Amino acid sequence: MRGLDGLLRGPLEDLDDGSVGGLHEHRLPLRHEPLGAQPRHVLPNEPAQRLLPTGLRPVRDDDDPPRHARSLRAPGLRASRHAPSPRERDTTRRLARAPRRAQGGDVSESSPTNPRRGDLLALTSAIFAAVFLLAFRAANAEAPRAAAVLAMLGWSTLFNAGVALVRARGGRAGWPRRVTVRAAAVLAVLTILGNVGVAGALEHLDPGLTSTVLQTQIFVVGLGGWLLLGERVGVRFFVGAGFALAGFALLGMDDPREADVSLAGLGFALLASTSFGGMLLYTRKVIRRIDPVTVNVFRLVLAVAALGAWLIPRGTLDGLSTELWLATALAAACGPFASRLCLMFAVRHISAARTKLITLLSPVFAFALEIAWLGTFPSARELAGGGLILAGVLLPMLADRARRRPGSRARTPLAPSEDDAEGRQAPETGAER
Repeated sequence: MRGLDGLLRGPLEDLDDGSVGGLHEHRLPLRHEPLGAQPRHVLPNEPAQRLLPTGLRPVRDDDDPPRHARSLRAPGLRASRHAPSPRERDTTRRLARAPRRAQGGDVSESSPTNPRRGDLLALTSAIFAAVFLLAFRAANAEAPRAAAVLAMLGWSTLFNAGVALVRARGGRAGWPRRVTVRAAAVLAVLTILGNVGVAGALEHLDPGLTSTVLQTQIFVVGLGGWLLLGERVGVRFFVGAGFALAGFALLGMDDPREADVSLAGLGFALLASTSFGGMLLYTRKVIRRIDPVTVNVFRLVLAVAALGAWLIPRGTLDGLSTELWLATALAAACGPFASRLCLMFAVRHISAARTKLITLLSPVFAFALEIAWLGTFPSARELAGGGLILAGVLLPMLADRARRRPGSRARTPLAPSEDDAEGRQAPETGAER
């Protein structure tokens, strides 16, 4: 014990830049104590490797090291007085760029991706969208479309605001960042343009043709993802999208040759299709820098304010029944709330084109819900259209799966890129739910 006491209280004599009697093997960062300082007493239960000579002590996280502090270097590590390596500089830069949860709950750009989770979220979005279709169709039968849309968006604003308040109380959301506000404004403008386009198209086209033209957004998303986001979209994707579009045409029109086609109506429908496709592309572009819940709240508030200022003075919401309010509440819970949030979280993990392709399954799920809950069976034409949609979605995905080898990490046209897999965003270039 006397020898140990002499070691703890003896002077420090053999310190050099490399090691102190083999202490470097412990890889403990050490620093000088001023000469004559009171020696640190070792607690009885302290590990043996922490017994260090007087004048050296481990550097703690809460310490403020003086400028003359020196540390023992472990092999392969650079001392703090040397210039950092390129790898260390890159790590420091990425950590400095990564947003924190306290700043609006934004997601770090370095968060990992999970393609299976993205597929599951997109599939869940399609299921919620199927319930939305049934509920909104019931609401649209009881009131004008403009009234149903405005009531539905109002309900969805309340639902999203409630979730945002719960997250704020739990400390998982803070004051929104500038990119969050900008994203909400862009998505709100696209939402308004999309709904204006749908309303204008329905004044000149029948609902079936309007619905078919709206599904051309799958091509908008595919081409936009390729040109603007650098996503790899192969021929198989466009072949599948063609099958799905043919299925929507079969569902929407009894006889395409008898459809009353208006250029003005087509223009409005294409405006809506481009706006809704642009929403998905822009979400994919900024999803790693925003909080989807906060963005959805701001988007809906701006959209409701703009549409309400236009429709409420005309008495659009006057005389709505209780059944209509309940139907629009169900449509809002499943559409602009649950389905949209699942869609926004899905594009964090998979490409916008793949996400949109999976969500085309909504009519197929709607047929299944009609059979299970309402007891109504689709006609042969509806079954054929649903089969084409299902084939258009499954064929590219099955071909993509068959192309992959077990354990292979090679990129495929419908798979996220390697940059996305590492959490880095692609280079920036400049009644929807």
